[in-house]
Amino acid sequence: MKVVSAHEAFASGDYESGIDYIYKAGGTINITYDAMGGKMKKSTQTIRKLSYVNNTVNKAGYTFYGWVLDSYDIDNKKDIISYNNALNAFKSS
Repeated sequence: MKVVSAHEAFASGDYESGIDYIYKAGGTINITYDAMGGKMKKSTQTIRKLSYVNNTVNKAGYTFYGWVLDSYDIDNKKDIISYNNALNAFKSS
């Protein structure tokens, strides 16, 4: 049931609750970052809470303001639950 609740939370834009449901169900949260041409320390990360998304981007002429959700999917196969999330850097010149 937590996986269904997670999907509903993600669909409504409540990512913190969705990630919490996945975590409570024993799943993993895999993040893939897209720096949109900038440089960053890591391109992927596995987290337990949204507040642990900790990655910044550097790009000449731009200011990094945060991450924007690009896509997600929930994989629930044979007692293995994972949430895959793609984040794009949101920058302004």
